[in-house]
Amino acid sequence: MNRTRTVFLAISLAVVVPIAATTLLGQEGQEQPAEGDSLYRYLAVFTEVLGLVRHAYVDPVDTDNLMAGALDGAPDALDPFSTFIPAKAVDDFEAVKSIGPRRSGLILARESGALFALSVLEGSPAVAAGLQTGDLLAKVNGRSTRQMPLWRAEEFFAGDPGTQVQVEYFRRGERATASVELTAFSLPEPTLKERDGVHLLRIPMMTTEDAQRTATLLRSIPDTESSGLVVDLRGVSGGDPEAGYAIGRLFAAGDLGSVQGRDGAGPSFQGATPIWHGSLVVLVDRYTEGGAEILAEILRQKVDADLVGQPTFGHAGRLSEIPLSDGSKLLLTTDRYTGPDGKPLVDGLEPDETVDSSTRTFAEKDLSLEELTLQRGLKRLHDKIQNVSRKAA
Repeated sequence: MNRTRTVFLAISLAVVVPIAATTLLGQEGQEQPAEGDSLYRYLAVFTEVLGLVRHAYVDPVDTDNLMAGALDGAPDALDPFSTFIPAKAVDDFEAVKSIGPRRSGLILARESGALFALSVLEGSPAVAAGLQTGDLLAKVNGRSTRQMPLWRAEEFFAGDPGTQVQVEYFRRGERATASVELTAFSLPEPTLKERDGVHLLRIPMMTTEDAQRTATLLRSIPDTESSGLVVDLRGVSGGDPEAGYAIGRLFAAGDLGSVQGRDGAGPSFQGATPIWHGSLVVLVDRYTEGGAEILAEILRQKVDADLVGQPTFGHAGRLSEIPLSDGSKLLLTTDRYTGPDGKPLVDGLEPDETVDSSTRTFAEKDLSLEELTLQRGLKRLHDKIQNVSRKAA
């Protein structure tokens, strides 16, 4: 049986297995519905499809290949980061994970079958090659990414320094190409600068080290009581989700959130003595994800920060590696993080002020969306500072 037919059959099974996988996760331990719409019904459909494909398809079918394709498809139906790693590929996966985006600056995700740049780190080889957040990667080194597991795509960008990776991508419907030369570049760190009389804090990554660096920057501001701060979290994805709580402690005290699994609430996160006490606005967009979403929600709920930009990505979960009996692994989202209100962050955060093409005025027609979002954020911050001053008077 040729490769095309194998892929077709794998996809056919992958249509059914995700239903069963989702049902397993969502209905385990729950009472089965009386109308018969149960896990067993879905498993019966899967068994029927497998039997029909094996016995009715025009060519002999390799069942192992079908099941492997179905296992690849099942995690894709759950979220953009869960994935299946075959036993023979576990060592490759571990090597890719240890390198991460340190040689390319690309943080990738897959959604609805499409591979895209969830984040492009500042100062990285990917930026030098012209890639941007949101670019859809159609081919890597001539190979289609359509059926490529996420970690296999990441493997191309975890090669030796000096390796050239050829990328064919789409941006706003236009096809383009880029050549990314891998190199061990310095990961971006938080920065603080002034603009229009207020402070602008950019946090490009979510790590424990970045929480410490952010604390140093905030302590350099002489008077936080009467100051204003814009926290820029646009395009900030990946990293350690719990760094969102570590940075949140710099701004807020008390309950900041917790880890919530299938069995209920787990460890919680607390804030003690905040460093910052002034007015806050947070900039977010479609690619604000994970720890950045946690931080944005903490700032909104605990210190009345306003969110400006676009709805966020909508995934703040803990990934676990689950070993399987044959030596393969399942990388699965097993827990969700919550905001201070205890609600899991499973949907994108809606901004207090949405900034997109439909909200652009005629006077703003020549501004990029990035600059427009920043200007709207600065204006909103100045309004907040004036309101505070009026109340104090």
